[in-house]
Amino acid sequence: MKRLCVATDLSPRSAVARRRAAMIAGPKAWALTLLHAIDDDQPPGVLSAHRAAAEAALAAEAAALAREAGVACDARVILGDPSESLAQAAAGADMLIIGPHRRRAIRDFFIGTTGERLIRAAATPVLSVHAPPQAPYRKLLLAVDGSPASAAALAAVRALALTPAQDVTALMVADAPEVSLLRRGGATAAERDAVIRAAERAAALRLAAFLPHGGFPCARETAFASDQTVAQTICDAAERLECDLIVMGTRGLRGAPARFIGGVAEQVLSRARIDVLAAPPAS
Repeated sequence: MKRLCVATDLSPRSAVARRRAAMIAGPKAWALTLLHAIDDDQPPGVLSAHRAAAEAALAAEAAALAREAGVACDARVILGDPSESLAQAAAGADMLIIGPHRRRAIRDFFIGTTGERLIRAAATPVLSVHAPPQAPYRKLLLAVDGSPASAAALAAVRALALTPAQDVTALMVADAPEVSLLRRGGATAAERDAVIRAAERAAALRLAAFLPHGGFPCARETAFASDQTVAQTICDAAERLECDLIVMGTRGLRGAPARFIGGVAEQVLSRARIDVLAAPPAS
């Protein structure tokens, strides 16, 4: 039996994560674990009172989630840095589900949101729920670059079967930094277009080589990141294709190590209006 972990900060913002978890786990009879993290950098008396109150509130949330999903749901209050402790607690689960994060400009600029830090730390796929769930996922955009993390994202799509019909479009973003140089150097539009078309053909070949032969039917798309980032190109493609979930790896071929801020997955997480499932590469 698969198990989903759901992170909650016991605020109304977490309701969308609980609702999506119920929508996924209920029909499949998967088990649920509700997690709440408390920063342990507090005086012992304050920490003890905080923990007691959180355990009572979390038990009530778990009972409500179990009734809504119709499956077993246990609850755990964990102590420590929220992102690190949640990642550790969810290490054996099939997926960790989180809700939208309240952004704090200065803190987030330097160390990222809790969700972004979770993506760096987690050894399990992390589903960030941005939109209030209305129905099961209908159409997925699988953004890949041929990296091990992209292979993990593909594996997650196959294992979790998050759409009833597995309606998936695989996207490979083509990028040719030399186009900007050509533009500044006075190259003609035809010359720039030739470079773009070549990059798109190369991306299509890489996509075909990456996808398994047979057993996973999906549509295939390429998009060129012209004057915008790869992350924005992915978000634009998801909107154009009317997808309601983006799935991608956390660390790609050109991505920085997980401890650094600014990876494509984190940029997509911050920009996407729809939900995002980020899968780490297999360890």
